[in-house]
Amino acid sequence: MVPLTRLNQAPMVLNSDLIEHIDVTPDTVITLTTGQILGVRETVEEVVDRVAGASLSPNRRSRCVNRLLTDWYADNSPTDTNDTDEGRTHNRRLDLVLLTAGGMANEPQRR
Repeated sequence: MVPLTRLNQAPMVLNSDLIEHIDVTPDTVITLTTGQILGVRETVEEVVDRVAGASLSPNRRSRCVNRLLTDWYADNSPTDTNDTDEGRTHNRRLDLVLLTAGGMANEPQRR
């Protein structure tokens, strides 16, 4: 369960398994798998940090969260416009890079 704050400043907790995607329009908007849409006061980065922290056992949380790196490309490298719902949908993407002890040999290839 992830503690968050609604836009009206009411505290809430959210089951992170229900999160479908998160947008910034400019408020942080969380769309759930149920179709419900929630506006929260936290930034996208804060929500992601809390989701990552909530999904790990307390003894592994600090080690893993410190190694989790997120980067947001929709604003800097969009594949479509961010002015429409359809464009933002096209810009929602996840590039996952697994690092080994030796690091990353090459940058991930863009598709």
